[in-house]
Amino acid sequence: MARQDRRRATSAGADPAEDRRVQSAVTDALLEDRQLEAAYRRKGEREARRYILNPLALLQRGPITYLLATADGHEDALLFALHRFERVNVTNAPAKRPKGFALQDCLSNGAAHYGSGKHIRLEASFDAAAGEHLRVTPISEEQTRSSDGENRLRLRANVPDTPQLRWWLLAFGNAVTVEAPAALRQWFAEKTAAMAACYADDLPREVALRSRTTLDGALAKCHAVYCSAYALSAEMPSTGTITLKLRITAGLAV
Repeated sequence: MARQDRRRATSAGADPAEDRRVQSAVTDALLEDRQLEAAYRRKGEREARRYILNPLALLQRGPITYLLATADGHEDALLFALHRFERVNVTNAPAKRPKGFALQDCLSNGAAHYGSGKHIRLEASFDAAAGEHLRVTPISEEQTRSSDGENRLRLRANVPDTPQLRWWLLAFGNAVTVEAPAALRQWFAEKTAAMAACYADDLPREVALRSRTTLDGALAKCHAVYCSAYALSAEMPSTGTITLKLRITAGLAV
């Protein structure tokens, strides 16, 4: 077997095309601790922008390689996908590392997964089989696992709230239920409702009826809340004002 045939990476999609000259220049700049002059086309834009970058590290996420760097004198570390560079030149200027920069701290704050870096206390209930891998590959050093009834596993962990976390949870489908925080649970309710709507016409009749029953229950709950609020407003002084806002999302009355 040829040596190169032993070095393969697998992914759900095709690997993005990366210019070897870009890879070489970025690697040289990192090793020599020098600045990069680059033309980089951001996602969704047609024209490349010019940047002066201070390279900090190369990160691999799935099939995509990213350069972690600061740009144009700013202190915030940003991610640049290598396949989006149109031109890269290594300069003679020394790279400027942010004061107190530590790669591990940057990764712990979610730099490798985008997002704001804000940490949340995640609570989720997994099917036992789906959650088994959490014992071998924990998502947080502080995670705890406990039995949550028959064939269920409850996870509690402090993690950065990033798109990568949400994609990871979505991949489990109905094998996971997000319990907290409330904002993340609401996001999943809205996301899964939108997904279900895409396939509504293909649902078997009995499933569609169950879904309709859930929605009717939510509407009834909203109606009861509305009636209570109306009765309360009738008892308020004429100067008093009540503003009632109702929202129905994914069969939930909020």
